[in-house]
Amino acid sequence: MSFSNILVYIYLPVFYNYKTAVEKSKFVKTFNELVEMFGGCSADENTIMGSWKDTITNYVYDDEIRIYHILCPDSESKSYVKAI
Repeated sequence: MSFSNILVYIYLPVFYNYKTAVEKSKFVKTFNELVEMFGGCSADENTIMGSWKDTITNYVYDDEIRIYHILCPDSESKSYVKAI
C-alpha cells in the first residue's frame, strides 16, 4: 500500500502583537524541530503581510509572517498536526 504526501504550510509571525520582534533563536529552534519530526523543512526567506481582527476587542493587528513548508505522509498527517 502506498501513501501520498501532503504539503503543510506553517505560518510563523515575525513580530509579537505589539511589534516586538520574535527572537531569531525561536525560528531556528522551530526549523530544527520540524526537521527532526518530519525529516526535512523548507523556509521562505521573504515575509508576507497580513492582518487579523481580535473578535473581543475589535482591534486589527497587522502581521508579517514567514512560512515553513513540510511534507508528511497523508496517512499520518492528522497525528503530526496534533503533535505540533
